[in-house]
Amino acid sequence: MKGETPYTLKETLSFITKNFYGIDSTLWSAVFAVHGSPLLNEFSYYEKKYGAKLITNGYWGKVHVYPCKLSKFFEFEEICHLCNILEKIFSSEEGWYMSEVYHYAQEDGEKLKEKLIKGRFQA
Repeated sequence: MKGETPYTLKETLSFITKNFYGIDSTLWSAVFAVHGSPLLNEFSYYEKKYGAKLITNGYWGKVHVYPCKLSKFFEFEEICHLCNILEKIFSSEEGWYMSEVYHYAQEDGEKLKEKLIKGRFQA
């Protein structure tokens, strides 16, 4: 998110932990600006307002796809690691199982667990 702060990150993490059982899946990704995109065209505004930076050196400068550090508070690599952690939380067997149980809570828990695991791992 443009201008992410420790406070907004705390709000986001609080929301997903409070609503974990109601979230089926999530997609987390760092932001990249591509040549000709509105984000790239307006980036000077984000630099001034949020302390955002583009990584334009090396490979990124050659392909014109720029990783974005969208806040003065977090480095691009930190956001990438956070995204990976959040993806793993919602991709775990336990996370998958808990989200399925939430949606089918009217069924018996053990029968449901067997049914879901059997269905998921059958070829």
